[in-house]
Amino acid sequence: MNINKKIFKLLTKTSLSIVLVILSQSLYSETWTPKIKLINGTNAGIGKAETIKLIALQGGMVPIAEFKDKSGEFSLGEINSPDGAPVLIQVNYKNANYNKMVPPAPNFRTKVQEIIVYESKNDLNSLDVKSVVQILREKDRILVQKLFILLNESKPEMSIYAPEKIQFYIPDNAREVTGGLTQGSSKMNIPLTLAKGDKGRVFERAILPGQSEIQISYYLDAPNLSELNFLEKKDFSSETIRIFLLKPEEMILSSSNSKLTKLPEKGPDNSIAYRLELKDSMLHSLNLKGGSPVERETFVSNERKIENGNIFVSREKSLYGVIAVIAFLFSLNFMIRYKKN
Repeated sequence: MNINKKIFKLLTKTSLSIVLVILSQSLYSETWTPKIKLINGTNAGIGKAETIKLIALQGGMVPIAEFKDKSGEFSLGEINSPDGAPVLIQVNYKNANYNKMVPPAPNFRTKVQEIIVYESKNDLNSLDVKSVVQILREKDRILVQKLFILLNESKPEMSIYAPEKIQFYIPDNAREVTGGLTQGSSKMNIPLTLAKGDKGRVFERAILPGQSEIQISYYLDAPNLSELNFLEKKDFSSETIRIFLLKPEEMILSSSNSKLTKLPEKGPDNSIAYRLELKDSMLHSLNLKGGSPVERETFVSNERKIENGNIFVSREKSLYGVIAVIAFLFSLNFMIRYKKN
């Protein structure tokens, strides 16, 4: 009897191994020979890659292959990839990642994949920043969401990598801190680790030429709709003002040590807008009171489930929220200049 059990277990293990092999072979049933051309966008010369990763976008990000020290135009040889799945080509050069998504179609796969990389610098002189903070009242807490719209205008074009200089101020009592980065025309949200540094939460990603958006969200406790005192600080030297968008409309924002102005214009989603004038190295003391909880809507993000309708957090609504805020900031900037003239 014991011999029969051992034989049965052996056969079961063998069958399971065979099934796993078959499944793995069926999963990686498509072959592809990627041809890549790297171009240096800073000097129009030959581009280089310290590493190249191929990642299948199928129910997540599945690594396929990795290569080291490539330059110019080359072939990566025959690659097995999941049938029918897009493949992300991720090139890393001087602390910056450059991504290109290749759809699972022959007319895309047979092309030479041109990817532009840039030289890197660590100064922020060519970086223009606009910031807006959305504040939502919940029953026992306040949801704070910060959006930074970055414009890297370096000439010649270069990436900016300066983790020691870009550290976001987030209050010590903040909970569930998350962040994401979107670059250029890409809709891909890159999660941020936001580790604690000596001056704040460290931004450990490169800022590519052109426009990027950084979103940071966290919660502050406000039990039983209580008022809340919190601090804000300038995060980039080029920032002069920060816009606050409040929901619900009856919430009131004030400051004991800073110039804070309520704007006559309403922000996106009928939010109430305030403008805070930022000063270097100054902690701006703010007070928030009033308001009833925002009506709950449920959205599911890549990282967590978030309850409450808002502009930024939902990955599905994020792009539209960013567009709405950019349009609002543009119109607000125009009105401020017009009134000055």
